[in-house]
Amino acid sequence: MSNRITALYCRLSQEDYSSGESNSIENQKYILEKYAKENGLVPYQFYVDDGYSGVDFDRPDFNRMMQDAEAGKVGIIVTKDLSRLGRDHVRVGLLTEDKFPRLGIRYIAINDSYDTADPSSNALAIAPFYNIINEFWVRQTSQKVRASYKAKAERGEWISTKPPYGYMKDPAAPNKHIVPNPETAPIVRQIFDQFVQGVKVSEIISQLEAQKIYTPNYYYFIKTGKEIVKLDREHPYTWSPKTITDILDSPVYIGHTVALKTETLSYKVKKRMQNSAEKQILTENTHEPIIDRNTWEIAQQLRSNRRRFTKSGYKSIFAGLLFCADCGAKLTCRTKGDKHYFLCSRYRSGKHGGCTPHSISEAALYQQTLFAIQSVTAVARDLEPEFRQIITAAIDEENKKAAAESKKKLAKATARLDDIRRIVKRLYEDNVSGKVSDEDYKTMSADYAAERKALEAEVTALETSIAEMQEKTSGAERFIHLAKVYTEIPELNTEILNTFVERIIVHEKVKADGKTTQEIEVEFKGIGKIGLDGLKDDLKK
Repeated sequence: MSNRITALYCRLSQEDYSSGESNSIENQKYILEKYAKENGLVPYQFYVDDGYSGVDFDRPDFNRMMQDAEAGKVGIIVTKDLSRLGRDHVRVGLLTEDKFPRLGIRYIAINDSYDTADPSSNALAIAPFYNIINEFWVRQTSQKVRASYKAKAERGEWISTKPPYGYMKDPAAPNKHIVPNPETAPIVRQIFDQFVQGVKVSEIISQLEAQKIYTPNYYYFIKTGKEIVKLDREHPYTWSPKTITDILDSPVYIGHTVALKTETLSYKVKKRMQNSAEKQILTENTHEPIIDRNTWEIAQQLRSNRRRFTKSGYKSIFAGLLFCADCGAKLTCRTKGDKHYFLCSRYRSGKHGGCTPHSISEAALYQQTLFAIQSVTAVARDLEPEFRQIITAAIDEENKKAAAESKKKLAKATARLDDIRRIVKRLYEDNVSGKVSDEDYKTMSADYAAERKALEAEVTALETSIAEMQEKTSGAERFIHLAKVYTEIPELNTEILNTFVERIIVHEKVKADGKTTQEIEVEFKGIGKIGLDGLKDDLKK
């Protein structure tokens, strides 16, 4: 063994920093070197992993040490204690009781009085308990860290290492808050402004590349020197469509914080998994927004509509907003020559089911919609008190009817849920007493579980619906505010449409007295359908 070295192994994790100087790398080196010299364990060599968890055995210098050991270069391995070797009791046990003996390696853990050269030592017998305690420490630390992150997230503090593109850590509170980055916040505004104006994502990317704007990851790299993901350093201006859509979808830009979007599977498995929406924590108004709420909502509506091109490459500003009055299906855009028109998608698919084309030209739709928006916004702007009174009264009446019906359904669903809970409890008792067989119990309990799941989903939907009705009463105020912002609306574009319009209902053409007419109903955001004739009558009253 004289031609083999002694490996002095040191390890320190991020969590170990809190335990003070006793576990520092310098202190470990001092203890190990002193022990090696006093006991004649020479020649020796240090192997050091600074910042690596004990449950992770894929550590650079640990791997190098094991490679040297398997090559026959190492005869003795010394650590300050068993926890420095690792904090996974199974993996550490395999090393000390199997791997090291097969390689002819003596292992010493100084502070635990553990030395494989003395097989009669009590320390060897109780080492498995040491290893379990060491692993339990990691589990506890992991739970404390998770609890700490959750508490910070609930307070709206920024807990991620990397601030989102457009923001920087607040110099006054770098571990808690973020503030707009004067260099990148204007780029975020540019992306949103172009998108709501109908510019395609691919065109936004082309313009960013033409402006030589660094990608978010490359910008972070040149500012911090940290490489979060593998960078394409030859193409620092090449943005991906996903990067753009991630920015457009993120509520962080209207001042909200979404935390715990991902988490590790366990303290042992460090692979990060996407959390469900229920586990994520959304805290509103935690920092200064870069984008105003109206622009963000327009972007979300455009994203949800996902407007498609026709075969000729045309993309209509109405796509995603039109619905058939009879079957409820969306209307899709078609192009014939230089003219564009819309058809009921159900009729077009061949699954007519009694539905008809509901064909309407984009030109006719444009004129009717523009007139409706101009008229209603003008009334909201110029006759504000009267408009508020009419809309509020209409919403209140609509809400009363809808809320009464929803509350009736909610009460019925809740009562049935209570019944199911009582039935399942009795069923369990009957199964235990032998009145109901195990097979029947499994079948019936599965049926009740499925019914309960469906009812719980219905209850959640009804509660959401009732809450939305209560929020709808503020729709008139928001509409009036926007009508004052957009004082002149000479033409339609994606921004105007998605600011004021929720959906447009298209009726089938009607022929009477040799004339063909076609009605559309514009459902405005926050105030619902407003018939111009009805509005005029209400104003007269």
